[in-house]
Amino acid sequence: MLSVKVYLIQPPIKYLENPCSNQPVGIIQIYTLLKAIGVDVTFLDCRKDETYVPFDGGMYMFSASSLEMGYVDKIASIMKEHNPKARTVLGGIHVNSLLKSRIWSDKNIIDEHPDIDVFVGGYYQSEEDVKSLMDCVCHHNNKRIIIKPLTIKGDFNIVPLDFRCLKYNMTTDSKLMRNEAEGYKAQNITMNLGCPQNCSFCANPCRKIYKSNVEKLIVEMIRRKNLYDVKAFKINDDDILVNEKWINEFLDQAVGLDFKYIASTRADLSIQKWKTDAIKKFQAIGLEKIGIGVESASNEVLKNINKKLTIENIKESISILSNHDIEIMVYMIYGLMPLNDKTVNEFCDFIYWCKDKNVSILNVTQLVPFPGSDIYDKCDRYCGYVNRVRYPDNEYTWNHSCFVGQFGEQYIHCLPRDITQENYIKLRTKVLTSLKDAGYLRKEAEEDRRIK
Repeated sequence: MLSVKVYLIQPPIKYLENPCSNQPVGIIQIYTLLKAIGVDVTFLDCRKDETYVPFDGGMYMFSASSLEMGYVDKIASIMKEHNPKARTVLGGIHVNSLLKSRIWSDKNIIDEHPDIDVFVGGYYQSEEDVKSLMDCVCHHNNKRIIIKPLTIKGDFNIVPLDFRCLKYNMTTDSKLMRNEAEGYKAQNITMNLGCPQNCSFCANPCRKIYKSNVEKLIVEMIRRKNLYDVKAFKINDDDILVNEKWINEFLDQAVGLDFKYIASTRADLSIQKWKTDAIKKFQAIGLEKIGIGVESASNEVLKNINKKLTIENIKESISILSNHDIEIMVYMIYGLMPLNDKTVNEFCDFIYWCKDKNVSILNVTQLVPFPGSDIYDKCDRYCGYVNRVRYPDNEYTWNHSCFVGQFGEQYIHCLPRDITQENYIKLRTKVLTSLKDAGYLRKEAEEDRRIK
């Protein structure tokens, strides 16, 4: 098929305390499909460290988020210096987000990453998809091009993934996943692709739900059990309960498989009454932990980010889960507008409320505006404090930027126009104090780092 040697590279994940808490199933799928069509491909799993990248390749393919692009640009530059004829190819969420963004032209994307030859958007679901991709890359061997996203037709395809390429196993703080030495072996799995919501902070480029074929999904789960001794699955779906008919079909067919599960759902159980029954059925076959995206405890903020839920809906949904003796993880974002004493007080009150409801983990991240999100594309609503966005190991200049680096330049946040830097830190410290008092703040995260 293709005589050139291909290196498929997963960049280091420096912005997470535990870079192996998830498996990069997207790039594993590309690896599996490339092997299937006869490509000489080597997978370099650099999540925990910068693995040596050989110079003998004819093609270097990266899959990266925006926060990993510093490493990608650095390695691509080195490859071009030592092997000018090598082709560098970039796919993953960063490219998909740039293509979704209303303020990035194709020329801007190509100019921003001068050592990348081919930018690949979309999701590659089959051997035919990947063969067409490689044919296109090789056909335009002397050109820098953007390959626009493929249109997914029909179901979300379940590919039998080859996990033997991974250098590191999954490790996580979850009670469910941490016991590999005692026999638990866990893997990520995507059951359905996409999210129909349109929250303003989210850069998810897939706004339609593509459901998998349940019978093929069950076959893949059993294959992994037999081949890799998998006993638990961490489900990647934004909302595992997004479709009533599909989830009930899955739950009926998954009876007796003897797996444990971690999943996420939308905090709308108080509105979508059927979800409570689905949770009960799911719990009966092994669901041990459920994640809920709350984002904010202020109705004003929730409306502003197009969440389409109220804090009353959210609290009722968490109460329902709490009554079912299931481990609950809540996700929130600090920095969403409006950011003031009132919204931060509501934020802190909700932290203590979660403690009373036995929420086991409350994960608060700072607002990270990624390309393709509404917040990013409408950044004139935020102040131009610094005309830089900082990623690990690199800096990118954006002519519309409004961001400043924090947390050792590993995260990004933006300042609303109506708040000063000093007040931002004061309010943030109040949130950190509440998290600490409620027992949700890990010791190593307690120190309040200064804005760079």
